[in-house]
Amino acid sequence: MTTNSVFQLKRNQHYLLLLLLLGLLYFPLFHHIAQLPLRIWDEARLAHNAYEMYKEGHVLVPHFEGKPDMWNLKPPFLVWMQAAFMHMLGPGELAVRLPSALAGLLTCLILFFFFERRLSMPWAGFMAAIVLVTTQGFVHQHATRTGDYDAMIAFWLTLSSLVFFSAAETGKKSHLYTFWIALGMGVLTKSIVGLFMLPALAAYLLWFRKWKSFWKHRHAWYGMLVFIGMVAAYYLGREAVNPGYLQAVWDNELGGRYSKVVEAHHGDFWFYLTDVIRHDFQAWYLLFPAGLAFGLAARQPVIRRFSGFLLCTVVCFFLVISTAKTKIEWYNVPLYPFLAAGVAIFLYMIAEVLLSIREWQKLLIPAILLPVVLFLVFTRPYAAMIDKTYMPEEYPHEVVFYRIGHYLQDARDGKVDLNGFALIQVDYAAHNSFYINIMRDDGVDVRMGDYTQLQPGDKVVVFQDHVKNHVMERFEVETLDTWYEVQKWRIVRRLQDETVITDQ
Repeated sequence: MTTNSVFQLKRNQHYLLLLLLLGLLYFPLFHHIAQLPLRIWDEARLAHNAYEMYKEGHVLVPHFEGKPDMWNLKPPFLVWMQAAFMHMLGPGELAVRLPSALAGLLTCLILFFFFERRLSMPWAGFMAAIVLVTTQGFVHQHATRTGDYDAMIAFWLTLSSLVFFSAAETGKKSHLYTFWIALGMGVLTKSIVGLFMLPALAAYLLWFRKWKSFWKHRHAWYGMLVFIGMVAAYYLGREAVNPGYLQAVWDNELGGRYSKVVEAHHGDFWFYLTDVIRHDFQAWYLLFPAGLAFGLAARQPVIRRFSGFLLCTVVCFFLVISTAKTKIEWYNVPLYPFLAAGVAIFLYMIAEVLLSIREWQKLLIPAILLPVVLFLVFTRPYAAMIDKTYMPEEYPHEVVFYRIGHYLQDARDGKVDLNGFALIQVDYAAHNSFYINIMRDDGVDVRMGDYTQLQPGDKVVVFQDHVKNHVMERFEVETLDTWYEVQKWRIVRRLQDETVITDQ
């Protein structure tokens, strides 16, 4: 595509570039991914779903605490992956989070191979992947670093969209079927979110007058039937064994979150754009519109069309999520691969211009000039990402909240003895009860307890101030151990009962 010889790679150089990319992707995506304890809400819920599937084999209907889960209503593709890794690695943070990290890796590789094969710009694919893993909102909790939906749905949306572009370009039936299957897998990962790119894809077909040429292929229609069959098979199959499921999906997934604020997740129309600019894409956001401008003005028609495609995807997806009433910061994770692609076009074309300047070529031989330029561009954002992921730490406002999680990790690893103890917690506790279940599987006599049912002689772990106050109002306790606010107590006697319980 380019006329500059430095951009032309021989076959062995393609392999070397890919190996270099894989090495650079490892640390942001995989290093110390299991260090932090499970996050509350989605990750913890999915971990329980996967654990019960791993233990009991509930493949079609994810369960929570022994019952069909009617709070987490999304199809279970991610849960299937987590349960599969539990069979291979055992239950734990790594099994829960590895599918998200792998989804991040595959998303980067999709960008690389798309630029290489569709646009003949392997270096641009390399740049796009590095931009993506230096994006704070992509390599982050609730994205590639935790066991949540968003990295996986970003993968399916990226794959389906880029394959759609290829199908519109070539009309190959393999591309058409891959598009519809990837679209179906997106729905089987995160329900209706798997369809959020459809307005953008339709806009692209209309803009570049490809609507008729796309739909004239019978395999486009056959592929759509495959998609409908995939989605209908799961939803109807689950309704058959879990009556009421479809109604719950309608109330929560299709109507509830879009038309009203759910769980106090509110924000104005500019919520996501502000988040992208101020934090999640802060290092790169100014380069995306520049990349679109350069791409739309490029000599090569395919680059112009792809730049228009990127504009459609980003604008339409922003509109879809921004007009929803419920606003949550990780809903914009699927945007980042497309933003990264636009930035890569800008960086690639700037590098092409620089490498055409003879004075630059006199300073360094062409074969090493491009790597030097890339090193200078990416060093700071990549170093910032390594600093974030090499030794991950809790945010200051979450240190106290997740300290019990670190304590339970130590207990799971045999560093703390909880044999004979009950963990007392009031409120949602899935992120902590997961560790209790693992320890019980390993033969440790530990359980979740109820502070209203305590009896003299019980041994408990307490960490919440209001629970401590409630217990001390009613019982005399003996402190067995203390770690920050986490305390191990033995219940000695009721305060109105003078009989002191001694060890047997």
